[in-house]
Amino acid sequence: MRIKKSPSSSPFRLAAAKGSVRGSSSNPPLWPRSGEGGVRGGFFCLAVVLLLTAVPAAHADGLGAAISYARYSTDFEFANAATENADIDELGLTIGESITPLLDLALQGGYTRLNMDNHPAADGYDLTGRFFGIVARTEPTLIPAVLSLRIEAAYRWHDVDNGRLNGQYDELTWYEASLRVGPVLSVGPVDVSAGGYLEHYDGTEKARGPLAFRRDFSAGSAGGAFATVALELGDGGHIGVYAQSGARQGYGITFSSGF
Repeated sequence: MRIKKSPSSSPFRLAAAKGSVRGSSSNPPLWPRSGEGGVRGGFFCLAVVLLLTAVPAAHADGLGAAISYARYSTDFEFANAATENADIDELGLTIGESITPLLDLALQGGYTRLNMDNHPAADGYDLTGRFFGIVARTEPTLIPAVLSLRIEAAYRWHDVDNGRLNGQYDELTWYEASLRVGPVLSVGPVDVSAGGYLEHYDGTEKARGPLAFRRDFSAGSAGGAFATVALELGDGGHIGVYAQSGARQGYGITFSSGF
């Protein structure tokens, strides 16, 4: 497998995405709201610093690394047949390496924030927490130095809560499995890729306080399409942009080192 040196919507590349919002009047701000307290804001700032220092350190050790900021909109379908739109921000670190010429593996983790409009159990505030996952990718060459086929599978765990604001506690935990497939066309320092994806959510919401309940949820829809344009910057660095539609609507800017 020819190891591509460009980012994509893959978590192997630093992904910073901003999703279109369905069913809401505005996107949530990047910084935690004041009602969430200085602790969460401080954690966010610390995470940014740690991720920015971790990427060059991993690259120096011969590993591929990426930091990621992703923003997207998706639907959660709850067990009572209600569907709610969720706007999600993720700031994460991915570190991986080639296990064989045909297989790359990576671990990832980071900060997650979720906002749902008209969701009483969240008491009007964002839910924040963390995510962890594993990603596997193969990219066989179809035409040397021109065309390859990227196939990527990922499995991630998310957990967010509202910090028991005003006596109301709300927590969402979900597992996400996804598969992405698409060709990659290389034209000099530019890579262009487009394809499709499938994803599956399996999650639970738990609320305690004035509102107390437990309910399961899954993805409101199962798949969509994506497109990526990436530019090689030299010395192992890359920058790219991508957009996606369907089950997960978003767009972003990507940075990476060593991939």
